[in-house]
Amino acid sequence: MVDFQRIRQLNQQKNDLGWRIIKMEARATKSTTTITGMPRSGSAGNRMEAIIVEIATIKEAYIGICDELNTRAAELEKAMKVISNPMVRVSIHMRYIRGCKIREICETLNYSDRQVIRFLKQGEREINMAEV
Repeated sequence: MVDFQRIRQLNQQKNDLGWRIIKMEARATKSTTTITGMPRSGSAGNRMEAIIVEIATIKEAYIGICDELNTRAAELEKAMKVISNPMVRVSIHMRYIRGCKIREICETLNYSDRQVIRFLKQGEREINMAEV
């Protein structure tokens, strides 16, 4: 059975970790560009090490989330074959595989948010009924 909630949760975690990686790398870059030629205290090096270790840890978690997300997306792609309405199929694809927000789907497909939500519920229902 396709766990739509888990896929949405993984997409959110992936986005959150992606932003954390960008922020941490910016912090690390900022720290390394302040070289003045003056001797530094030992704490500056320790802070840089801590930032680098944190970046590596976050990247490892990010890769794990991406792997699980790819596996679940592949399962969903197979399950989506039962959906007859192309707009429903596109809505499901954008929401759960590409990780788009409802507003982004509305703007892309030129439908109201209520209609996009109907498409998503219809697609989820059709997929879940086919799996039973």
